[in-house]
Amino acid sequence: MARNKTDYFQLIQEQVAYTNRAAHMLHDVLERFDPTTLDQDRQELHIIERQADLKLHDINDKLIREFITPIDREDLAELVQMIDTITDSLDEVLIRAYIYNVPRVPNSAIRFCKLIVSCADTLVDLAAELPQFRKSATIRDKIVKINMFEEDGDTLFTEAVAALFRDHLNDPLDIIAWSNLYQALEDTCDAFEHVSDLVERIIMKNI
Repeated sequence: MARNKTDYFQLIQEQVAYTNRAAHMLHDVLERFDPTTLDQDRQELHIIERQADLKLHDINDKLIREFITPIDREDLAELVQMIDTITDSLDEVLIRAYIYNVPRVPNSAIRFCKLIVSCADTLVDLAAELPQFRKSATIRDKIVKINMFEEDGDTLFTEAVAALFRDHLNDPLDIIAWSNLYQALEDTCDAFEHVSDLVERIIMKNI
């Protein structure tokens, strides 16, 4: 029987690169926020999300056709779907900002994006360790780092939303918009943690 020649771990690294690009772009857009360019920024981030979708479809097509995979087919399929969910979540943040027509970006949102960038950078490092996950001395540290960033995101979400309601100067529409945007940012942090938790389960199944 012919050996499978598809390097799935390399494809995952390519997929994660799209996630990383989207995370950095989201941070840059919100840090230099300009309502007049938000629609264009949203469309540019959506292009990255669509490229990530194509990569997901490419991986899934290979999984359907090929018999031999480096880890369970179901685990691979779940992992690449979870990574795609992160990119979708990043795209969703700018979509919501555009829908709500936000005029400004609070500092808490910038802090959230910095956490997300830290998650994305760590996920790149984590993906690079996947080919040698059984022997890697650092892969578990990267899993823990992502989980810690997610915990920081939980704390920031609580503080940021509470501040919206404590500050009675906030417009009610502003409160609604940023409550939902903070939820989208927190959901993104959760999505990173779901990927790292799945990688940890994959390691435990295959050692």
